Amino acid sequence: MSGTITKVSGPLVVAEGLADANVSDVVRVGSQRLIGEILNMTGDTASIQVYEETSGLGPGAAVVTTGMPMSVELGPGMLDNIYDGIQRPLPEMRALSGDCITRGTDVPALNRSKKWEFVPVAKPGNQVGPGDVLGTVQETSAILHKIMVPNGVKGEITWVIGQGEYTVDEVVAKVKTDKGEKDLTMVQRWPVRIQRPYQRKFVPVVYIGCGERGNEMTDVLMEFPELKDPRNGEPLMKRTVLIANTSDMPVAAREASIYTGITIAEYFRDMGYDVAVLADSTSRWAEALREMSGRLEEMPGEEGYPAYLASRLAQFYERAGVVQCLGSEDRRGSVTAIGAVSPPGGDISEPVSQATMRIVKVFWALDSSLAYARHFPRLVHRAVRREVHAEPREGHAHPPGGERAAGDRPSGRSGLPQPRRPPHHGDGQDDPRGLPAAERLRRRGRFLLICQAVQASGHGAGVRRAVPRGA
Repeated sequence: MSGTITKVSGPLVVAEGLADANVSDVVRVGSQRLIGEILNMTGDTASIQVYEETSGLGPGAAVVTTGMPMSVELGPGMLDNIYDGIQRPLPEMRALSGDCITRGTDVPALNRSKKWEFVPVAKPGNQVGPGDVLGTVQETSAILHKIMVPNGVKGEITWVIGQGEYTVDEVVAKVKTDKGEKDLTMVQRWPVRIQRPYQRKFVPVVYIGCGERGNEMTDVLMEFPELKDPRNGEPLMKRTVLIANTSDMPVAAREASIYTGITIAEYFRDMGYDVAVLADSTSRWAEALREMSGRLEEMPGEEGYPAYLASRLAQFYERAGVVQCLGSEDRRGSVTAIGAVSPPGGDISEPVSQATMRIVKVFWALDSSLAYARHFPRLVHRAVRREVHAEPREGHAHPPGGERAAGDRPSGRSGLPQPRRPPHHGDGQDDPRGLPAAERLRRRGRFLLICQAVQASGHGAGVRRAVPRGA
């Protein structure tokens, strides 16, 4: 089905004539077939966020809907690869168009020509359901990739291919279901905004880290492949998927990248692995939400952020945790979400910081005064339970209303060893060390947020901890 553009406002495109389209459908915009996603529908008019630069696009251009939501391809070939925010492989795109990637480039996320050694596990006659393992592929020296029955498929296996090398599109098994025989390949597709299912969820683990500038991403791409896995001595990239979406890329793609990453992590979790996701950073992601919300002319909330900012953050963190995976075998996996908050001017009273703290309940902050004192790590103020306190009150060894977290040491007001500070001069107006604790906390730069809830004594008591950036 196709429609016609009536308005272009940066990454936001409005098109009419799409009465049969649905919210979250992927569309192709203009003659270059730019990738976009429908945000909302009013009659036959659709508001679309385009994941590529819209320069030169104007009213009258065609919009074609694919009838499918924004999804990722899940299968062998994701590890040791680099994607953009909508899972387009950057090395393949560079090979096609050079260093300056051409708009509208369409490359499959998984290599369709590469063959993988498939070892069957299931046998004809077996009853299988979602999450059951059909076979395995040694994707890298560090990771054994399990080919699983996709969600919504249940029945009896009628045929399984023999051991050998096959592409991801070749049929490896057939399952007789209530609706007929279903051909299964090594690749699945899953909508990024929908959480992958599981049998049971246990106490979650959520951790947040930081860094989003282009030069930092370049350092990651250059240096990360040189790191060695301490477990087996192999390059760490052998068990890593990188999604590069820097601040100079289209804002809409930045908003989608966080969902792409967490969906890929859930896929490996379903195999029984413990997966870490680094969201980089949630502040920049929230800024993308704010820009798109403004262009949609939605009622703004505090500091211009959309009113649904807190709920979107909560939806992301709720996808982390330890789960009982789908399938007949007893298999557990986990996703640890790692992200960061970069408050402007170090002001943690801004909406993203406050909304995140309401969810994760605790943070550690980089302390400029410790940095001036050449103390490492430069971390202070471990908040516990449900309240965040900059400093304990006089006469209290820890903040009122909550217990001191496991591992806290009462040596000093911050619970950390007190460093020898350099000589201080002046009235403290330009030096944060001379300011009250609350004001010093406001002036600190980037800080890490972390919530780690661990199962204890069968009643799920939470122990909340934090890990310093660069420690």
